[in-house]
Amino acid sequence: MDKKLNRQDNQQSKMAIKSKNEMTVLEKRMTYLVINQLNNSSGFESNEIRSLNFTLAFNQLKESNYERIRNSVSNLPSRTLTLISYDNKENFKQIIPFPLAKVTGTTIEITLAKNVLPHFVKLKNNFTKHELSAALSLNSIYSQKMYEFLNHWKNKQELLVSLGELQKLFNAENYRPCDFIINCVEKAVKEVNLKTNLHVVVTIKKECRSISAIQFQITSKAIQKQVDVKQALPSEIAPEKQISTKKNISLFDKLTPVEVFHYINRISSTYKFTEQQKEKIMNSNILFNRFVKLDKQITGGKIKKLLNPTAYMSGFLFLPD
Repeated sequence: MDKKLNRQDNQQSKMAIKSKNEMTVLEKRMTYLVINQLNNSSGFESNEIRSLNFTLAFNQLKESNYERIRNSVSNLPSRTLTLISYDNKENFKQIIPFPLAKVTGTTIEITLAKNVLPHFVKLKNNFTKHELSAALSLNSIYSQKMYEFLNHWKNKQELLVSLGELQKLFNAENYRPCDFIINCVEKAVKEVNLKTNLHVVVTIKKECRSISAIQFQITSKAIQKQVDVKQALPSEIAPEKQISTKKNISLFDKLTPVEVFHYINRISSTYKFTEQQKEKIMNSNILFNRFVKLDKQITGGKIKKLLNPTAYMSGFLFLPD
């Protein structure tokens, strides 16, 4: 296997995301690097699944302590991965992803078990992507798990997770609720916000003074930066001028098509646009700017007493220029 990182986005199957494991930060980094190589390979048809060998370089691990690396490699074959069941049944499945691992000079040789491949790779659909460089930069196992989890659900934008479910996913069921929030959730989200492409806001939900759930608001930093800039613009400036400023346009231009799509979906949730109408807005600078301007006027209270906001918005958006 080629040990060069020639793929920016790492991908893991949803089943692996739903699992918990006993790995340390370094062992998790090795897993990321193996998965990255696996995704760069070809010919993984279902009838060709087999055990695979991988070679990693020490400098890929972002760790300078040689003994720490050796200890992590030594412990890797003993680590198990437990697939979590959410159907309240007592059955569960434990697997050993890497039965063999050894150090040769300044490289690491790892064998991925045959029966683990279905859990690490899906050949058709349902991949969850995360930037490998960001994942490797995280210094806490909880930050790593948090990044995988939130990036998996980022298109949902808002997610409510019960305390027990999150503790189970993080393999932190022995923590008291308050300690779990402080040491596992808040610290992890802080590092994720600092080092990755996500912007996350956490709200703690309580029932009868006890923590019951955690709500996550998830956006990409590109979209959040655009929102922050819009909110920071002086309110005296007319919406048309706000939209036409070079600074604002340049930030809009930085959004990828996927981010533009989710940005429009989030703002347009108040309106019942057809998919064709959304596509027209997404592909036209004129319609996009007009849409943002009108939405700000409506949500800001400048345009009041609308019986049908969708009809009002559509009438202005799709008039001839």
